[in-house]
Formats: sequence, C-alpha cells, structure tokens
Amino acid sequence: MNKHIIPIMTILLIVTSSFVGVSNTMEKSSILILGGNILYVGGSGPGNYTKIQDAIDDAFDGDTVFVFNGTYNESVIADKTLSIIGENKSSTIIDGTYKEFVIHLIADHIYVHNFTIRNSGGYMHDAGMKLDSENNLITECIFYRTKTGIYINETYYNE
Repeated sequence: MNKHIIPIMTILLIVTSSFVGVSNTMEKSSILILGGNILYVGGSGPGNYTKIQDAIDDAFDGDTVFVFNGTYNESVIADKTLSIIGENKSSTIIDGTYKEFVIHLIADHIYVHNFTIRNSGGYMHDAGMKLDSENNLITECIFYRTKTGIYINETYYNE
C-alpha cells in the first residue's frame, strides 16, 4: 500500500467534513481548502521536506502542505494561498523557540488545521499566529506558551 494513501485519505476526510462545517465561511470568504499539489513535511517518503517553511517556499497558490507528526523548531511565514494541515493536533507541533511569532499569515485565503503552536516570543506582537491577511480559516489548533494566541493586525473575515 502506498504510504501516501493514508495522509491523502485523511486530507480528503478533513476537507469533506470542513465543507459541511464551514459552508457559511466558504460563501463569504471563498477559502480554498484543497487543490493543486500536496507537499509532505516529515515522514520518510522520497521528496519529503524536513522544514515546513521549505515546503511553503516551493508551493504554489492552491497547494496543500501536509505535515506529519513531529516537532518542527521554526517560525513559518505563509505568503501564498495554501492549506497547511497537520497530521494530529496534539503531536504535530510547531515550536517558535521563543522568537517572535510562530506562524505569520501574509497571504489571503489560507487554511491552517491540526497543529500545536507553541513558544512564541515575549512581546504582544510575538503571537502564536499573526494575521496580516484576510479570509483565513484556522481550525483545531492548540496554542501553548504564546504571549498572544492569535494577533489579528487590522484584517477582516478570519475565522
């Protein structure tokens, strides 16, 4: 059995249930949940990335970055319309190592799902997640040891 089948089936299940649960969001914000290619982070497959940011850098608008369980010590900047999906919210961890923000969304229409986001910097703007964009959807994320969980910087239609 292809080792990428389970993550693909998981993504499809999430997407299917997400469409039911966010139908109002979809109408008002046109969030792109899944499309394009799937880039894998972690795991043992050929071509899998070791860093989330590297996968985002190589992705195109509409792609999905699927992150396998593990701890990723990095800050992430999402500057494209993407779906960024963790395998399990309790064991797919992005650790900012106390440097500013952990995830910074600067493109519109980003979907972030299923992560523990921890250890942002110590100032108010050093959030677990900083939003400088609109029409984003964040679901099933745990924020731990962040000065500010989500810092929304004069943006609209984020859920």
